[in-house]
Amino acid sequence: TPTAADPLMPMPPVSQQKLQVELEQAFFHNQPPSLRRTVEFVAERIGSNCVKHIKATLVAELVKQGESMLEAALAENDVNIPKMLDSVYTKLCEDGRVAVLRGQEFCSSKGPEAVRVLFWKQN
Repeated sequence: TPTAADPLMPMPPVSQQKLQVELEQAFFHNQPPSLRRTVEFVAERIGSNCVKHIKATLVAELVKQGESMLEAALAENDVNIPKMLDSVYTKLCEDGRVAVLRGQEFCSSKGPEAVRVLFWKQN
């Protein structure tokens, strides 16, 4: 069963989050409803594309690595299963942390690029 990881970045204070929501609502209040729908659609698509990339690359790499580590360990004679599982778990956790950072870097760089493509360029 998947579980949520602890956030790597601290959450902003509740008052800051509330202010952000109020600013967003005030901005969209003065705009046509289609703008809000467009912003939500673009944000959803960019987020979805980031998740697909992470799943197809980073998670797939970790799964393959875990499978190969388990196969190699089980091929040995006199395998101490609890110790082997602990070492596989430890290695995958370390590599998972690196994968999370790589995923954050990908989303941080590709997200703004995807939004820039949508902007109208004046010649």
